[in-house]
Amino acid sequence: MKVHQLIKDIRGEQKAAAPFRLGTIPAGYVSGEPTVIFDGEETASTRTFPVADHVTTLAAGKTVLVAMTGKRGGGIIIAAYTR
Repeated sequence: MKVHQLIKDIRGEQKAAAPFRLGTIPAGYVSGEPTVIFDGEETASTRTFPVADHVTTLAAGKTVLVAMTGKRGGGIIIAAYTR
């Protein structure tokens, strides 16, 4: 770890992760917890994401809004729509 990063960590100046991310459900998705291709990335996540109960229109090609949780890249899909 570099000294400047250590000082930032001690002071609590770490950059906060974005609370929400947009992405697309990849082709081939049929059902269950999907992976997501986040905007600005070319490949689907290795992680699958649970879907909020009120999201009923999930399908391949849909744009999704993911509410990110925790530091390990977890999240929940809270909205799906067509761009």
